[in-house]
Amino acid sequence: MFDPQTNDYLNFTGCGNTVNCNHPLVRDLIMDCLHYWVMEMHVDGFRFDLASVMGRDRQGKVLRNPPMVERIAEDPILANTKIIAEAWDVSGLYQVGSFSTNVGWAEWNGKFRDQVRAFACGEKDTIANLATRIAGSSDFYQQSL
Repeated sequence: MFDPQTNDYLNFTGCGNTVNCNHPLVRDLIMDCLHYWVMEMHVDGFRFDLASVMGRDRQGKVLRNPPMVERIAEDPILANTKIIAEAWDVSGLYQVGSFSTNVGWAEWNGKFRDQVRAFACGEKDTIANLATRIAGSSDFYQQSL
């Protein structure tokens, strides 16, 4: 992604230039790679680090229904794979609990990891937070019955 006003590449990952995942050619490249890994390498799942970048347009604005996110979730070749999003990026987009409404996506719960680590390290006042995470992180993930 490129910002013509500042003449700089956009970086929403903290790892360098961010690729516009919603450009048709980039979407095709990503899908071709995922298909190859599933069909030829027999990979049974993917965890997308900083997955929220897949929900941005070419200027970096957040899309309501990002084509790349929907395409991955609805792809028949990927239907039996585990698809997990780390639902944030370093530019402040934090979508934990709301990354995608498509049932094909699961989310990595970094708060669970952090609370288990804090408890294991003996930090004070961690039991209530750990209990919230073990019980399903209802502060992020609301289920309707």
